[in-house]
Amino acid sequence: MKFMWGERKQKVVLAVAGIVALLLMLAYFLVQAKYTHTEKVEVSISFREFRIAETEIMLSREEILPEPLDVTITASQIGDYDLKIQYKVDDGDWGDYLEAFTVNKNCTVSARIYRLDFTGPTTVKNITNILPVKIGDMRIRNLSICF
Repeated sequence: MKFMWGERKQKVVLAVAGIVALLLMLAYFLVQAKYTHTEKVEVSISFREFRIAETEIMLSREEILPEPLDVTITASQIGDYDLKIQYKVDDGDWGDYLEAFTVNKNCTVSARIYRLDFTGPTTVKNITNILPVKIGDMRIRNLSICF
């Protein structure tokens, strides 16, 4: 077998070019790996950390009166986590808490912290200090006395 110098030279040049291209690609990927290295770090968030304390559901008064009262809900753990507060009265639907609201009767107020990807535990406060009827408005109907 006799090779011509031009044909052999062409094969050597192609082989060297292939090796150089392979080394350049390897160098590129090594540089990318060094400067774009990402590491997955998992942070476990416990729902218990994002609980509304019962003391954070506050009533405008504690006395027992036949008048409505205002309910204010705060949450100390909201911080920089972009968390929101939801609430409901008795068995109603959950709604976003934006400001204090008024209740006219004894009821149960439930509150929780939430975000799109989780919902914290529910805190419940029973409101029992609203008299159902004003004494002056009480009327007696159909009272019959039998002797």
